[in-house]
Amino acid sequence: MYEKQLVSSDTYDRARSDYQAQTVTTDLARLELTYATIHSPIAGWVSSRYVKAGNMVRPNDATFQITNLSALRAVLHLPERELSKLTVGQPATLHLDALPGQTFEGEVSLLSPVVDPETGTLRVTVTIRDPSRTARPGMFGRVTIQHDRCEGALLIPKDAVVEEDDETAVFVVRDTSPFVDRSPTDKATLPGSKCSTACRTETE
Repeated sequence: MYEKQLVSSDTYDRARSDYQAQTVTTDLARLELTYATIHSPIAGWVSSRYVKAGNMVRPNDATFQITNLSALRAVLHLPERELSKLTVGQPATLHLDALPGQTFEGEVSLLSPVVDPETGTLRVTVTIRDPSRTARPGMFGRVTIQHDRCEGALLIPKDAVVEEDDETAVFVVRDTSPFVDRSPTDKATLPGSKCSTACRTETE
């Protein structure tokens, strides 16, 4: 129409300016649309959703919570007297109340450099390996940390141990003798009703 001189130059210039402005607005809208696709920085599963379709989302708003189940962490608060027995890399076993009879192996991965002055406890982080992804974050359970291990340790009932005059001993019946021998021993207490006469100790 402008080439045929059916409209004035001013009308043509205004129309061209409006077209260019609308083109820029459209390009910006397309760019913002690409920002609407949310990419998680980690692999995992959506454990919480904070938005619904149609909601307005501003920068830095939380939209989803992603949970990575490849490595679970159990946080313990142990008395400070246990500090000398703990080192990074110690084997640990997790027992969950919701999954009786199942155990999950792991290790001590982090020891807090400070002791809480109010509670006198040390924060210990244990990393649990669960390839089956049976355990879930938030479950309650008990963690057993192995302080030491001695192969071939003899387990005996705690009631069989006699403590007298600062000495620990057991009475041993031998097939080659009609008498009962009193044998001094080093006792290591284990969870339950057993104790060990060797060096294996575990703490829950």
